[in-house]
Amino acid sequence: GIRARHALAAAEIAMVGDRLYTDILMARRAGALGVLVLTGEATAEEAARAEEPPDLTLPSLAELGDLLAASRKHFWNNHVDCSAIGFRRIFGYGNGDIAQSRN
Repeated sequence: GIRARHALAAAEIAMVGDRLYTDILMARRAGALGVLVLTGEATAEEAARAEEPPDLTLPSLAELGDLLAASRKHFWNNHVDCSAIGFRRIFGYGNGDIAQSRN
């Protein structure tokens, strides 16, 4: 799988989805970062009340794309400050691979 192919720890992988009970639960069980996008059936209120809430909730994939693009853009600075959204930093590896660091 992805972990073995890229020698990643579970905490270096993000599962992005729009359902709390499948996508975010799977992320939790795998030890991965759970990113909920509010383009499906889950609401921000449900995410806030969830027994196992997502690590990050975004209105859509566009915002995640913006974060990843910022990471690539600032690769030579080695990090983008993302503390406002729950990350210490997002790292870019120059080849398109991204890893994150949780607070």
